[in-house]
Formats: sequence, structure tokens, C-alpha cells
Amino acid sequence: MVALFAAYVIHSYRATGFDRRILRNDERVTVADTADTITFTPTGSPRRSALIFIPGSMVDPDAYAPLARKIADDGHPVIVAKLPWRLASTDAARDAVVERVRAVIDSSGGRTRWVVAGHSLGGALAARVARDHADKLAGVVLIGTSHPRDFDLSRLTIDVTKVSASNDGLASPAEVKANARKLPPHTRWVTIDGGNHSQFGYYGFQLGDRRATISRDAQQEATRQALSDTLNRADR
Repeated sequence: MVALFAAYVIHSYRATGFDRRILRNDERVTVADTADTITFTPTGSPRRSALIFIPGSMVDPDAYAPLARKIADDGHPVIVAKLPWRLASTDAARDAVVERVRAVIDSSGGRTRWVVAGHSLGGALAARVARDHADKLAGVVLIGTSHPRDFDLSRLTIDVTKVSASNDGLASPAEVKANARKLPPHTRWVTIDGGNHSQFGYYGFQLGDRRATISRDAQQEATRQALSDTLNRADR
């Protein structure tokens, strides 16, 4: 039984459903895949704002490559920060991810306007980055997550966007609403009608999720728009 469950998880969380050529260099974007990150860098003059994206727990980081590539195609550098063992299951591991993000931001020498975003557990970690390093950020986008749950971000002055899906079975609308008071009054709320938890990336169906009534492409486009809007505001 344990072996069957493990096989299901490995299959469900693997990246699928997109052209793998988006992970290759072309005339518009260069792609670098390391042990800690996948970086999408526009080949021309990059825009002032850049995105750091934190994946959901157990999800293959490649599952967010289509989203990252589209944003990079628009001129914004994108870094997908990989989770240790795809889990970050302990406080120490989560703190390590937050510090890795901080190090990336510091390495730019203040020349870049950074937006941090994340899906599911990645959203919880993005909220931690905003809590601990708001002075280094232009914005934060929390996607498919009920966080912040354990601390209050209501006094943040940076740009904040919360993206949820009406059919999300893991970060339900009720859970998202229950923690709304922990976000600042200026938070921008984006609800994707018919979307679910799993379609925020290109991977299989997650246990506990509900069925989507819109296509993955439609949900991805709505998510991309929310991220691009935040990045464009950071450019100003």
C-alpha cells in the first residue's frame, strides 16, 4: 500500500502537459537549471522588475516553467527556487529557502525590483519572505494558499496580491477568506472561477483537490496576468 501511494505521488506531482522546449535557450530567453534554481533570463535588456517563484510541496519545479517562460518572454527575469527534496518539511528547511531567496535578492545589489510569489506551500514561504524581508521587495503574490495563517501581514506596505481558485480543494475559498484579515487593506484579490489547486502548475491531479471546470491554459493565463500586473506596477 505504501509503495502504491508513493508511486501515485511521484506520478501526480511530475511536470507534464507542455512542450519541453520551453526549458531550452532560444533567441528571446536563456534558461539555466542548477541544483537550487531554474532561471529564465531575457536575452535583451531586461525590465527593472524580476520574479522569484517558490513551488508547491512535492511538485516538480519544471511544472511552473510554462508560467515562468511567458513572463520572461515579456522581459522580466524569473527565478524558480527549488525546495529541498521538494518538501521543505521542517522549519529549518523553510528558513533555508527564505534565506536563499534573500541571498538572491541581495546579489542584485539593489538594481532590481523584486517580486516574490509562490503556490501552495510556496505561497506560505513567500509570505515568510515578505514578513522577514519586506524592505527588499516591491511586491508579493500568494497563489493557491490559505497563508498567511500563523502570522499577520496586515501592516505590509508593499504591493500584495492574493490569487485563489473557486474549486481549490486544498486552499478552499472559506480558508482563504478566514485569513483575509491577516493581509493589508490594499491587497488585490484575484479569484479564478472554475480553477482548482492542481492547475496552478503543469502537473497531475492532487489528492484532496476538486475538479476544475476551466482549462489549465485558462487558469494559467489568469495567473500569469496577476503576476505580470504586479511586476508592471513594480517597474514604475
